[in-house]
Amino acid sequence: MFVVGYLLIMVISFEIAYFLRLSLGTKVVILAGLMAVFAFFVVPDVTSRIDALPYLSSLNDIRAVCHSKGIAAGWKLVYSSRQVSDTSSLAQTMTFSGTPMMAVIMLVFSYLPNPLFLAVIAFVDYFFVLKAIQLVVVRNRLSHQIFAYAYLMFMALIVYTNAVGGIRNNMVGTVYGYFVLKYFMNDNRLVSMATLKMVLLTFILAMIHPFTLLLFLILAIVTLFARSWRLLRVSDAVMMLHRFFQQTFFTLLTPFKAIPFVGSILFKSNQYIGDNATLFISSRANWVRDFARLVIMFAIIFALRKFSRRYIDRRYFEFVLLLICFTIGAVQDQVLFERCLLVLLPIMTPYITLLPVVLKKTAMHQPNHLALHYTLILGLALFAFFCLVDNLRAGELYYTFLFNSNPLVTGF
Repeated sequence: MFVVGYLLIMVISFEIAYFLRLSLGTKVVILAGLMAVFAFFVVPDVTSRIDALPYLSSLNDIRAVCHSKGIAAGWKLVYSSRQVSDTSSLAQTMTFSGTPMMAVIMLVFSYLPNPLFLAVIAFVDYFFVLKAIQLVVVRNRLSHQIFAYAYLMFMALIVYTNAVGGIRNNMVGTVYGYFVLKYFMNDNRLVSMATLKMVLLTFILAMIHPFTLLLFLILAIVTLFARSWRLLRVSDAVMMLHRFFQQTFFTLLTPFKAIPFVGSILFKSNQYIGDNATLFISSRANWVRDFARLVIMFAIIFALRKFSRRYIDRRYFEFVLLLICFTIGAVQDQVLFERCLLVLLPIMTPYITLLPVVLKKTAMHQPNHLALHYTLILGLALFAFFCLVDNLRAGELYYTFLFNSNPLVTGF
């Protein structure tokens, strides 16, 4: 069911983006809405290990408490600073004392069916990716066909099972990436209302997932060192070597672990980072596929580094490069590496948008490079096809149709 549904959505989305004479803003809403409908009806199988399942189980627990004891008791449960200690099903309820915005989201969606929660997550993810593509296309007066090709490529490359199924990590990265792109392309000054808005956005998204702080750190480095090539290169090197400073950083945070937000970061670090990490990705093959994606993404941005400056602010290139360097540094921390790659793809979408433009200009103005031109097209097509097949394989394995699913998933 997943394979048929996803391929059908891909075809319909491409036709809408390519052929319909609508404004790009309207197309963005329609295409994101289609993915929301898909996410509503194609849900995680209860026997899978999709990250969304604990969220859905927790929604059921919060819903039950709200129904029997009221909203105050539901809030106390979801905003608890520790796991419930009894032996009931509530013992597994996820708590968000360190990230109160996520606690509010969970409480709100406990009053709605679980598939609607998944639909909204999918809508947000795809909406902001589409907005990033739209921004590049509109600012550079590119055609709607470029918009269509870019979104088709993104749908082939995205790991749906981990991105939408992961709930928080990809969501905050996708939203933040779009606003960073907009911030740089509007050429805002450091001291400005736009900067204040970015700080406020950082705070809000960090209250959903602390990963936002890494993106804010990269944004701050690029903003402060934008005019110094040497300092940016030093920053790249530090990001690649961050594993050597991890324990020092977390040791400095330890005295503040009583603060819920800091405690949440330390808890996640014990799961994801270091030789004693407790969480790992599902298989070595997945790590190899992730590493291949990183190599291709680095190759894309390297190939476009000079050409893209005509279309995208140079500072955004440095932002993406720093994130790539951090991802390289996380290569031994399996889960963190995977999380970084999930965020890297939507943040790199502006450069994916420029790929057809680059290839077209190469064919027109450098006929002596036609062999390289077609080799690149073939290579990218094969890579996109490989990623799509892997995406469909994982989706078919871990997802099922809504009306065939377990009550834990539906939450009706």
